[in-house]
Amino acid sequence: MLVAGIAFNTYGVSGVMYPLALGSVSIIASIIGTFFVKVRDGGKIMNALYRGLAVSGILAAIAFYFVTDQLFGKDLGMPLFWCTLIGLGLTAAMVVITEYYTATEYAPVQDVAKASETGHGTNVIAGLAPVAAVQGAEWYGARDIDVSTKVAPGIDVLFLDTGYHFAETLQTVDAVGAKYPIKLVVTPAPPIGDERYLSDPDGCCHQRKVVPLEEGLAGRLGWISGVRRSDSEVRANTPFVQLDKRGMVKLNPLAAWTDADLATYAAIHEVPLNPLLDQGYPSIGCMPCTRKPADGEHARAGRWSAHAKTECGLHL
Repeated sequence: MLVAGIAFNTYGVSGVMYPLALGSVSIIASIIGTFFVKVRDGGKIMNALYRGLAVSGILAAIAFYFVTDQLFGKDLGMPLFWCTLIGLGLTAAMVVITEYYTATEYAPVQDVAKASETGHGTNVIAGLAPVAAVQGAEWYGARDIDVSTKVAPGIDVLFLDTGYHFAETLQTVDAVGAKYPIKLVVTPAPPIGDERYLSDPDGCCHQRKVVPLEEGLAGRLGWISGVRRSDSEVRANTPFVQLDKRGMVKLNPLAAWTDADLATYAAIHEVPLNPLLDQGYPSIGCMPCTRKPADGEHARAGRWSAHAKTECGLHL
């Protein structure tokens, strides 16, 4: 349309028809071209369409160069040709950018909808690399890591050391690192002792969890969490695969698992679990902000119970 507008201002109605006709022919040629362009493994027909558009656009430009010269002569034809060539150049730039974001390393993202519908979120873990499995204070056990390493051994596991973890949690981290083929990446803990968690729990979580997570995810394509729908009402609609607030792919392979599923899986696969689970802590966070819930209370009732707070911010 930009090319058509320039041509109209310069050459009138006849000038408009030429780039519009060229555009129509290029689109038709690109669709036909998809039948002659191989779609890469893991890709989609749109990848071939982009290539077909690029190839047919170049061929159309060459063909119309000669047609323009014959129909309009050099005085009118050449300006129209260059006008169209600029339009094709802009189109080619868009094709290159689009092709980059639909290349092989991004191809698994194209199967996100199917994985989400079927519940097989782990199907895309193996192809979506580099990724990181993220563990914050809520390290109950390594069920999500056990699942991830079965399809992506050697995966990075990012552990957010807040400086206020239970000793049992740190023991679980060591056990997981020794058992699984992972690259354990531990974020350094900020200085402790300010007791910010008493007056500003949101700020404390942001400093000790959210900021380290942002730094740990830099340069990655996506990440994996152990968030489940049964954790809380806020998480009730957690999808298996989603785009987070950063625009990154986030996998939640355990989204539909119940507490019983977790216990069964852990027993069958001998998954290291946090000893605090057997001590009455169904939801485990940082030591100053975690207590045992009373009988009849929700599993997460012991988290930040002195404040109107239900999430640390990692999954918002």
